[in-house]
Amino acid sequence: MIESLQRFIIRIYTEKYFPLFIAMTIAIVSLLTVTALVREEVYTIENQTITLRVGAATNSAAITTLNKGDHVEIVSERNGWYNVVVNGQQNGYVPSWLLNKDQPIDDTELAVHIEKTTPLYQSAHTDSTIIHQIPADEYLKVNFENNGWLQINYKNDQGYIKTSEVTLISQNDIPDKSHESITSNNDLLAGLTPEEASKIIYMRQNNQALYEYPDGLSPVIYHPTYNQRFEYLSTNQDTTGHDYYFVRDDEGIEGYLNSSHVAFASDYIGHETPERPASISEAVIHVDAGHGGMDPGTSSLDGTLHEKDYTLPTALYLKEALEKMGARVIMSREEDIMIGLEEIVQMSNDNQVDAFVSIHFDALDDPTWGGTATYYFHENDYELAETINERLKTIELENNGIVFGNFQVLRDNHRPCLLLELGYMTHETDLAYFTKEENQRKLAQAIAEGLQDYFK
Repeated sequence: MIESLQRFIIRIYTEKYFPLFIAMTIAIVSLLTVTALVREEVYTIENQTITLRVGAATNSAAITTLNKGDHVEIVSERNGWYNVVVNGQQNGYVPSWLLNKDQPIDDTELAVHIEKTTPLYQSAHTDSTIIHQIPADEYLKVNFENNGWLQINYKNDQGYIKTSEVTLISQNDIPDKSHESITSNNDLLAGLTPEEASKIIYMRQNNQALYEYPDGLSPVIYHPTYNQRFEYLSTNQDTTGHDYYFVRDDEGIEGYLNSSHVAFASDYIGHETPERPASISEAVIHVDAGHGGMDPGTSSLDGTLHEKDYTLPTALYLKEALEKMGARVIMSREEDIMIGLEEIVQMSNDNQVDAFVSIHFDALDDPTWGGTATYYFHENDYELAETINERLKTIELENNGIVFGNFQVLRDNHRPCLLLELGYMTHETDLAYFTKEENQRKLAQAIAEGLQDYFK
């Protein structure tokens, strides 16, 4: 037995049989490896829907959507992308960096959190020129991800950072750092004469754009920072008649800003922050029911329901709740009539109210978008917005937070003022909620309690 084994081994190592032995060994090892991969590399989509794409890039064409519970066979992995087979038929690519995310992230709405100083390359390889060193704790939108590289815009330049160097998040999760350095209107007016203030524009929202042309579909020059300052040059309109401001930044770059997202420095002149009453029972509150009369406001998707018919009862319930707390309430309207915006603002200013609250319901072409939002214009009113929004978070609707709003009833108002969007006429769940009397009362009560918290 032992002699036979020795003769077999000697024959294997002869010139005649050794190459065949090596080839067979490689084939067996390869077969075992492939078998192990096939057995081990089957993944079940667990946390979110993921887009299967033609190539390993988020701007590559979509093939289909993979849903929770779907199984994919992983063929290979490279630069953070899996090449997979779905149902034994469709071959495509999915990003490995999304498979393990607990919260759903749309791969076309990515952002990054820069946690350490990170180089921004001119091209998507490390031999490329480094055009910036991005400091830690920056949050930036992603244009697309391709084979382990992210294309982003930073300080008027477009470049690439390695996906492995940063933390990927949803654009919706970019924190609002608006109020870390600006605390009052005076900060925006510092060092400016009234004449100078009339020629200065501030970007007042995060994640907006400087466009090449006066159109929201125009190519983007870059994304300005919050409170970035521009020189006003002229006003232009898009095809719908909406205003865009032609501006120049401090580096001489010119472009167009959507007027809804910005403010003239001069808009902050004259806004007052009166001494706050010790309790709501000493406060004068101006409640404005949005729209009315010939102005229906927004409408439901089928056009049968109108905003004005829900702002009025909600405003009246708010009046009732505030008066129970001892406040004196002034109403813009208590019936279905239209009141001009200038008249509403004048009413607030003339009565020197302690707070102004305008009630509205929003609408969009996208029926999936819903929830409440608290709009403010003046920095001095941000605390009021925070206080009321905390109470709105208790309502059974999505809360979209605190947002800058360039509305006339806020912009021209010299008293503490907010505009509240309490749901969407075009969102099925929202509409079913706020059209019920009991829920209008809940909304009114939450706002009243927010005001009560503010006057403490």
